[in-house]
Amino acid sequence: MAKILVVDDNAYTRQMLTAILVPEGHEVIGADDGSQLIDLYEANNPDLVMLDVVMPNVDGITAAKDLLKAHPDARIIIESAQQATALQKEAEDMGIVGYVPKPFDVETITAVLKEALK
Repeated sequence: MAKILVVDDNAYTRQMLTAILVPEGHEVIGADDGSQLIDLYEANNPDLVMLDVVMPNVDGITAAKDLLKAHPDARIIIESAQQATALQKEAEDMGIVGYVPKPFDVETITAVLKEALK
């Protein structure tokens, strides 16, 4: 199916997403910090990036802006416990293709992924 780069500082969250995505046939590459995003993107050429918003060092919004500047065709889904509509609006305006709220719901992840991978 798709190669997905999951960037989240929480190891449990990365494991949970891997447990959801791999049985669906996706390949998952994990990273724990937004500062690694561009290097990992260029090394792995993923179909999609799932990116946490709140991370130390480089937050998800900054990392997404940097990635989209370097690779405008990158497909990014942000994930966040922040249910703020303003965050979703900012993400859409940047060109981010999806938003997944935490805590995760398998059906929501599946629906957002399906839409983002069209």
